[in-house]
Amino acid sequence: MNRPKIQEAQRAQQAPQRRKRSRGQALVEFAVVLPVFLLILSGVLDFGFLLYSRMTAINAIKEVAQCASTGPCTVDGAGNPTTWTLMKGQATNIGTADGLTVAPVFSCLQPSSGSPITWSSCFPPGSTSMGSLTGDAVMATATYQYQTFFPLLFGAKINVTVSNQMVIFPPPPPN
Repeated sequence: MNRPKIQEAQRAQQAPQRRKRSRGQALVEFAVVLPVFLLILSGVLDFGFLLYSRMTAINAIKEVAQCASTGPCTVDGAGNPTTWTLMKGQATNIGTADGLTVAPVFSCLQPSSGSPITWSSCFPPGSTSMGSLTGDAVMATATYQYQTFFPLLFGAKINVTVSNQMVIFPPPPPN
């Protein structure tokens, strides 16, 4: 019956040594896992900021296309249809004010005959009135470079292209 007491005493002496060894083991495991965890966390954060930047550009180009198809970009102060060149300038100003740091590229599209409706290019000259383009479409496209936070991991820059297409409506009546 003395044996269990001796074994208990030996276990009591060995317990602090085990704890010291397990503390060192936890530190080594932490040192191995921490870089992997930080790499995954940085990738998730960078991807999130990329999506946020892309959504900002999508909203800006949507406003540009909407302005180019109807509203203040298609008429002058008196409510008369404006020119294609003036529309592009006004729409670009709206996109820049909304955070789009590159100039959008505009293209005029007109419906082709046939089913389903496909769009072919039309190139209105600078003096063409927007009223004569009613029923056609305008497409605004912009490309920008997203600067990553961790260029060594994901590359320095990622090209992001956004575009939107809207049908040109008749100018609104003057106020």
